[in-house]
Amino acid sequence: MFILISAISLDFPQTVDSAVISPNGALLFAKIKLKAEGSLDVKVSKLPTPVGENVKIGIHNGILANMGFETQKLPYDSETYKDLEKKISTLEKTSSYVKAKLSEVEYYINLLNAFLDGIKNGKGDNINEYLHLSGRLPDYHIRRDSLLKVLKDLDAKLDSLNGLKQRLLTEQGIITLYIEKANDPTVELVIFYPSGNLGWEPEYTVEYKSGGNMRISALARFISELPRKVSAKRVIITNIPPSFFAPSHTPWYITDRPPMVYEKRTTLSAERMAAEAVKGIPETPEITFTPISTRFVIDKEITFDRLKPAIAELFEKTYKVKELAFIYPELSERAYISVVFKPDMDLPGGNIKVFFNGELSADYFYKGTQRDEEDTLFLGFDPFITGDVKLLEQKRTDIWGKNKTVLTREERIHQITITNNRKESVEITLFVRKPFSLGNVNVVDFGVEPEPEKDLGDGLLMWKVNLKPGESFTVKRKIVITYPKGNFVIW
Repeated sequence: MFILISAISLDFPQTVDSAVISPNGALLFAKIKLKAEGSLDVKVSKLPTPVGENVKIGIHNGILANMGFETQKLPYDSETYKDLEKKISTLEKTSSYVKAKLSEVEYYINLLNAFLDGIKNGKGDNINEYLHLSGRLPDYHIRRDSLLKVLKDLDAKLDSLNGLKQRLLTEQGIITLYIEKANDPTVELVIFYPSGNLGWEPEYTVEYKSGGNMRISALARFISELPRKVSAKRVIITNIPPSFFAPSHTPWYITDRPPMVYEKRTTLSAERMAAEAVKGIPETPEITFTPISTRFVIDKEITFDRLKPAIAELFEKTYKVKELAFIYPELSERAYISVVFKPDMDLPGGNIKVFFNGELSADYFYKGTQRDEEDTLFLGFDPFITGDVKLLEQKRTDIWGKNKTVLTREERIHQITITNNRKESVEITLFVRKPFSLGNVNVVDFGVEPEPEKDLGDGLLMWKVNLKPGESFTVKRKIVITYPKGNFVIW
């Protein structure tokens, strides 16, 4: 008596059912339906992972009796690999043809040289034939040099393509399954990838007009380091990874043990704590809170390809914002604009492009924020709120210092003006510097008019003003310093 075992060989599907990408890593879910009954040996090749521990198998309508895993070097993308092999084959044929022509030319060069040497040594007496043959030698040398150059270029291209061919070979998994009591079974495969193997980056675009709402649109750029190209019919991006186990109840003990006991217990090793738990000594309970999930579902096929990142639209939202206008005329003659908004979803960090009044005004990395928390977003510079710094007055006089040294006393008065050129009123925060002294320079007098609303420390003063259209606000600043006469001072 013997048991008939069916052998089935197939490749892991090019397109899987779904992919889930979370901060902890990514998962691919694939189902393979088999038309067979009884005992089966199933071999699935081209798994996009070289790590067997990261592959989970589930069998419906059958029992998984045994499983094996090995790896094999295979092309990353079969079509690209075949095209590359065709190019290499064409170049190799061309190289062989050039080598044959080169051998032919070198044969004639050697033959002519030998014949001419014979004439020179008196073995030939036809001077006309000698002159005819000697005239053909330069042409043969030119042809040889040209063929050598072509051959060198061909060899360089072949080396490059062969190197690329080797890089296109990756370690891919082969899984073998022994299934018993099969009745048209379905094999479910789940492949886990640690963070960095399959992920995504958001790309934001912000559109804002002065005094209006802010519109944010987001794209997802998918980044793959998988050993082969794979597509997914559905992609889910979430900040909470899926769980493969159900939580279980743990007794909650309330005890009157003193705090020192708890401190001591926290220093125990995991093995000791496990042993103590067996004896019935209660453990300190831990309470975890599940965050609210941000989840994007993309119901279209996405291809994960390391050679060509995929892009998908995520969302487009409009938010009410509070505009903040800041101006620091000593750094920039234009005000910079930020808005405060409260997103209704977690916004991961990613590159952001801002279009302020229709023009690109900022392009930088946005750190991201959590839902329902106020965040401040920089939008760039506003050309309609301007600042200006003018030197109104400068005086220098010599004075006597200590130990009969001669000092220079220098006084400068600046006028710092900001102007609202918008068509509507705006609240503007103005920053002005207060200097410190270094070396042999001393600040002996400083004053601003009007008085600042706040001294923020670190030499920064602040005013908040409401300006109507076309209105200006001015601060006068007086600085008096002394320094040894003849010294060069940097202001």
